[in-house]
Amino acid sequence: MAYAQQITSCVSGELLLELKITLEREKFRDRLQLRNLTPAKAVAIAKAVSETVELTAVSIPELRDPADLKIAATAIASGATYLVTGDQDLLVLRTFQNIFIVTPNQFLMEQPE
Repeated sequence: MAYAQQITSCVSGELLLELKITLEREKFRDRLQLRNLTPAKAVAIAKAVSETVELTAVSIPELRDPADLKIAATAIASGATYLVTGDQDLLVLRTFQNIFIVTPNQFLMEQPE
């Protein structure tokens, strides 16, 4: 959807680094090869179709996993309406600072056709 400019995807340098580290794991090697991608190329694509925002310090005391703070901070810095994730530690919040936290399926169901 971001590639087709149907939505605006936003990332931060911190999230791009985490994506790179995650995609370098052995369990993603075959999936990436099937798509003729390397971790670096996948990150470059994500960066190309997204707006990059700078993070500022935020506090979300109800956040269960402190490692997710950079994800929430990216959403806040971008002025996001939605944070789309499969992470249960984020999904249990449902909303924060007027940002709806939804699964990919929930997000797709809410979009007009």
